[in-house]
Amino acid sequence: MRAKYSVIIPVYNVEQYINKCIDSIIKQNYPDLEIVLVDDHSTDGSEKICEEYFNKYEFVKLYRNKVNKGLSFSRNFGMQNASGKYIWFIDSDDYIEFNSFNILDYTLNKRENLDILYFDFKEIYKDHENVITILESEGKSRFYGGNVSRCIYKMDFIRKLNLLFPVNLYSEDLFFNTIAVSQTNSFEYIKIPLYNYRRTVKNSLMNKRSMKLINDVLTITQMIINQFELKSDKTEIVTLVLNHCVGRLFDFLLFCIIDYPENALEYHYKVIKVLNETGIDWKKSDYFNANGNLVLKVPRCLMRKNFGIKILKMNCMRKLIKKRIDRNRA
Repeated sequence: MRAKYSVIIPVYNVEQYINKCIDSIIKQNYPDLEIVLVDDHSTDGSEKICEEYFNKYEFVKLYRNKVNKGLSFSRNFGMQNASGKYIWFIDSDDYIEFNSFNILDYTLNKRENLDILYFDFKEIYKDHENVITILESEGKSRFYGGNVSRCIYKMDFIRKLNLLFPVNLYSEDLFFNTIAVSQTNSFEYIKIPLYNYRRTVKNSLMNKRSMKLINDVLTITQMIINQFELKSDKTEIVTLVLNHCVGRLFDFLLFCIIDYPENALEYHYKVIKVLNETGIDWKKSDYFNANGNLVLKVPRCLMRKNFGIKILKMNCMRKLIKKRIDRNRA
């Protein structure tokens, strides 16, 4: 028996790309499907395009925000108005692979009790593409955080958790996916790229690395830590979440050092304060023991101390680290 899928698509000023996004779903020819479009007060032709699909297809729902509310609000609103057994969050400038729903349905029919199904995705650039996969060696921690568009969620599971995206904060996927995967052992991963993530057209927050993004990651991480009330009793989940949070905070501390060195010492103080309040010896996190290139490994150790931040703020150090990070992301 085939399950019903709800595809939730927040839409904002993507008139150049929204057709390909929606068409990639419609062309699947999957029999039990609904597309939930939430136009976030677009100022280009996006709303008109969405209206054309709404008028043409009975399985397309269209909602409009009276003012711009942001990605999280639109996703949350879409969830409230979705009726499928499973939900898939898709960005309006991305698109999915042909036959995706048949592949998903085949897997989910074999494992009816799955709460989350992960899959690979492609990063699409102007002249190349990268398949982003999940390394088995990372264990369960490999599923924390990440892009929610590379997952299918069971609707009942999400509603039982009363899980929503935090509004007006960047890095909302980090919160949503970390909480979701930490609350279940019923998930699976298929090594098939089903989602295409356009790196070339996005207003990529990761590329901009605004100070708001860096501060929001700190706020989101603190929300996650508070959710688990991390104390001295180390359960497996607590340890996994802690390691993930430590890595995320120090990665963004490094971004702060590279892009906003004048804010680095203050940000370092806030990071250390948040981690010290957990009551756990975060300095023993696996993050600092990870193998890797020395150009990236050395800063991880230096960032634990105030004097290390001062060293890393030097122009020569910042340029060297930035060059290595950019090479890894190319």
